[in-house]
Amino acid sequence: MEGLRSRASTRHFVDGDVDEKSPWFPEYQGRELEFAADILGLRHKRTKRIAAWAAQRYIFEALFKYKRVAVYGARGVGKDFIASYILPTFFYTAPSRILTTGPGLRHVKYVLWSEVRKVMAQSVVPLQGDLGMISLNLDARHYALGIPSKDPNAIRGWHADPMMGGDPDADCLTVEDLEEAQFDDLAGTRLLLIIDEPQGLQQEVFDIFRGMFNKDNVYCLMIGNPALGLEDDHEYVHTLTRDIGFHRIKVSWFSEEQFPDPNQHRYDKIFEKVPETFITAKAKKEALKRFEPNDPLFMSDCLGQFTSGSIEQKVVTSAILRAAMAMLQTIPRRDIGPRIGIDIGTGSPDPCTAALFFNGVKRAAWEWRPPKDDQQTRVTTATEIAALMVDWGRQLHQLHPDEWDGSPITGERVSIDDTANPGVCDILSSKGILTDRVNFSQSPDGQWPELRGNFRFPNKRVEMHWLARCGLQEGYFAIDPEQFPKSAEEACWARYQRETTGMGTMIIVELKKDIKKRHGRSPDHWDADILAMRSTGTESFADTFGDPHTGRRSNIGLRAAQTRSGWRRMT
Repeated sequence: MEGLRSRASTRHFVDGDVDEKSPWFPEYQGRELEFAADILGLRHKRTKRIAAWAAQRYIFEALFKYKRVAVYGARGVGKDFIASYILPTFFYTAPSRILTTGPGLRHVKYVLWSEVRKVMAQSVVPLQGDLGMISLNLDARHYALGIPSKDPNAIRGWHADPMMGGDPDADCLTVEDLEEAQFDDLAGTRLLLIIDEPQGLQQEVFDIFRGMFNKDNVYCLMIGNPALGLEDDHEYVHTLTRDIGFHRIKVSWFSEEQFPDPNQHRYDKIFEKVPETFITAKAKKEALKRFEPNDPLFMSDCLGQFTSGSIEQKVVTSAILRAAMAMLQTIPRRDIGPRIGIDIGTGSPDPCTAALFFNGVKRAAWEWRPPKDDQQTRVTTATEIAALMVDWGRQLHQLHPDEWDGSPITGERVSIDDTANPGVCDILSSKGILTDRVNFSQSPDGQWPELRGNFRFPNKRVEMHWLARCGLQEGYFAIDPEQFPKSAEEACWARYQRETTGMGTMIIVELKKDIKKRHGRSPDHWDADILAMRSTGTESFADTFGDPHTGRRSNIGLRAAQTRSGWRRMT
């Protein structure tokens, strides 16, 4: 969206005279909420009142009054909506730079900046500047930019060079670059950091920003859902538990009288009467029925408060799964067709488990146990896989007739755990079905550079776990916890830690035997999922699959499987 260059009649004053060419509205300083209403259209057409509820108005005005604001909000209370009005208001009421960040590039692009683009498009007065997908530029020194933060040691996507407003594929930003670019000859220029969903950022990201907070011209808005523990060493938690200069605002579905918060004395403002238009009485009733009061999900999602203790560092959390499902409504799905992941079990007690994803969304699961007395277990398993490729191809055509023609799912779209039972892939290969053979213990194969950042991994298993997490965070993939409860449960089992080495930050995921010992069984469904979320070539993720109707490898042998297979239920 470009073309925000023209100006309608404005009231800009320079030394008492009107300046029609100035992009800024200094007359609104001190009454910024009126700017949002008068210029950006945040005013109800019939009542002429500001179209924001009490918490949103307070958050808006608190930023300009206190400079550093942390919001701990329950789900669905309109946090991103008001942030999308704060950004252009801050930008156009005085010379400014704005950096926004979130858990990943797709989150930055399709959540906050999607709302910003809507606000700018409906502004009452045309505003100067060039509006992009994650940027707003006036000139080389005054711009707003969205930057992803998946790398804990550097923030990708913002050039320190003041002549370059920002490039989402640019070099990493160091602490020294950040400080130099922020304050070089910019007397009178304000800087705003909007940190959206800070609970999804790693602590190292905040370390880059920390030195900025003692500058008089720096403002910061952290606005998110407190899905962390009070004992976690995380900046979002510190804004509440430590006196580090943040004005603290809590927004809850329920009153303190119903669910007392032991830390209520720490908040500067609490809102507990969310309008029915945001959270219905039915939604509240269902939440009370579904959750126990001390459930961490209830505390973060409904009460807007951190849980006690510490939240374990899990590779995937239920919050990540829920956010990935929510992004289905806002982020376009990638046209990557079907992918199957298969975790081969012994049948006693571990089953063989298969997962089907279509355009990044899990659509089906299948589980079977080869007979214990089967002397040809590998042959039986290979035959079952071939039949599954046929069945799911047929059923996908019924569900997506314009996207899949009903042909069998081709071999390069099927990733099979080849770690302990390589004979299955050999049998399939002998029949001309060339699948993606995966040995979890082998070295990483460098997949998805757009997701991995600068992390290092000791083996392919850890790489797949971590990149599945990143893919869920970025909206590449989605798994419905209601439809696939075993996947949702097992996804949250693996724990991780980070180790700093001379070569960079290494991600370590706990051993599978430790997971089995703690939970009593193997995470077979999640193993099938991460296999299905693999990229099966050396190309970038977007280019790996090509035309969803065309396979690159031979699939002789699938026709024979068509005559013997029964239908697999699409879950």
